[in-house]
Amino acid sequence: FGIIYKDYTQYTSASVGKSLVSYVTGHAICKGYINGVDHRLNDWPLLENTLFYDQKLINLLNMATGHHKYADFNLKTNKYNKNSNSNTVEFHLKKGVFKNSKQAKSKYQYTNFLSNLLINYVWFKSEGKFQDLLDEIFVDKAKIQHDVWFLKMNDRTIKMNNRNNSILKEYEVKDEDGPLRYSFRASRYDYLRIAKAILDDWQNDTCVGKYLKRIYKKRVSKGKVDEPIFNRTFSYGGQFHLDYPGL
Repeated sequence: FGIIYKDYTQYTSASVGKSLVSYVTGHAICKGYINGVDHRLNDWPLLENTLFYDQKLINLLNMATGHHKYADFNLKTNKYNKNSNSNTVEFHLKKGVFKNSKQAKSKYQYTNFLSNLLINYVWFKSEGKFQDLLDEIFVDKAKIQHDVWFLKMNDRTIKMNNRNNSILKEYEVKDEDGPLRYSFRASRYDYLRIAKAILDDWQNDTCVGKYLKRIYKKRVSKGKVDEPIFNRTFSYGGQFHLDYPGL
């Protein structure tokens, strides 16, 4: 792949970005922005009148919020783009499938939207210091060589993603509406540097290392689910696929 990818080429992750959302969440907890994985989500106005209000953070981390009536991998709708990355968190909660939603019995259901919900909740709780938090994680700790970032929606991307749904073309994207996405972009060696930082936290039992061990301990069984072979693990915890067969 050397013709396409150089050491400085930035590559967009998909589900790996979800795990990095979790890693950022762990740092937010250790900084005191969030009380812990059992913190109840009753302090973010966007969540009111949805199934997510007053749920524990760990339920979102484990993708077990009782949301399966409204979403599987994508959103269950025929009114607009099913991909949750096509609209802001505010849209999905106030105008989309989760408006006035009710929680069902909690069970694992892999859903892209929950990772977007998490990263925007961390932004909300960091009270203007979200970029500082990212710099501490990726620049100071992981010591990245090139820029890394989470993707973010804007007016242009919203219109482009929903170009076939005229009712959704015109709305202004604001930071407080949750435009951040779990999709993450970095070069190949910077991914390796970040992975090493995660492993160092685990092995050195830092505050974030304790967070990682706690989400592993509080993982949930997947049960019988139909997932791609690379996702087909026995359990899921804190935005990580866990307990791979044979490992």
